[in-house]
Amino acid sequence: MSESVVIFACQFKRALVAGDYRLAHEIAEGHWRLGHREAALLAKGYCNAATALVLKGLGRDDAAKRVWATFEKYRPLQCWLSSEERLMIEVLDHLLEEALHS
Repeated sequence: MSESVVIFACQFKRALVAGDYRLAHEIAEGHWRLGHREAALLAKGYCNAATALVLKGLGRDDAAKRVWATFEKYRPLQCWLSSEERLMIEVLDHLLEEALHS
């Protein structure tokens, strides 16, 4: 299991649970800029997901939907993760979906 994925998932989850989507964005952006190719692209997707939630919170639902669609295109990159990492990412996906539809 990649330590960077574990660290990312824990930090991102903490921000999501706190409802701090701007912090979640900053966390994802930091991992995006420092990660290896696959991990960086996956983090880039989560950066978009957090941005979509910020936009939703601002009442900009149309913009949020467009940015969320960008997140969706990065989801297939999860296939390179180990099964343990995928479980951690599935928790993030569930929290994101829950926040998007609340």
